[in-house]
Amino acid sequence: MFDFAVPKLRERGVKKFLLEVLQVNEPAIKVYEKSGFCITREFDCLGLDRSTFSLDGPPKVSIEVRPVPQNQVTPFGEFADWQPSWENSFAAIARIPDEVIINGAFADGRPIGLLAYYPLLNWIMSLVVKKEYRRKGIATALLSDFVANFDGDVSQINLVNVERTDTAMLAFLERMGFKLYTSQYEMALDL
Repeated sequence: MFDFAVPKLRERGVKKFLLEVLQVNEPAIKVYEKSGFCITREFDCLGLDRSTFSLDGPPKVSIEVRPVPQNQVTPFGEFADWQPSWENSFAAIARIPDEVIINGAFADGRPIGLLAYYPLLNWIMSLVVKKEYRRKGIATALLSDFVANFDGDVSQINLVNVERTDTAMLAFLERMGFKLYTSQYEMALDL
């Protein structure tokens, strides 16, 4: 199947093939490596038990949390320290035909943070805060607002594909009550 797909992808101008694979899926990893894929990044996937989440306190700056239209998420990408996985990219969020819950944090009318949640898959696709507003309670406020207003019937909310090198984000998520449930490799093949 892969041998059939690669020429078709090249015909369409695709330059790179990206995939994600669970790190425990060693047989698949070996098959991908034999096909020429290389591991490019490691991602952690975490879950939050809604019943254990509690607010740390109000943000240290005055903010407003309000919905952001799906077609207006792309500028928030500049707040990220690393390129999101392909399925969590800001371009992917903007293209999703289903409902996506997107809330932005604004200070003096200017965007300073964003949380995007895809109910169909039950995962937070993005949680970003502008650098100069970090450690001021903005991400906590976005999470708190989301959890408080979440009307789904799931007990655990997932946040997938946090780049393993982002130790500050992983430490923040741990403080908020998120627990690691699996890890993935991003693998790439230049076409």
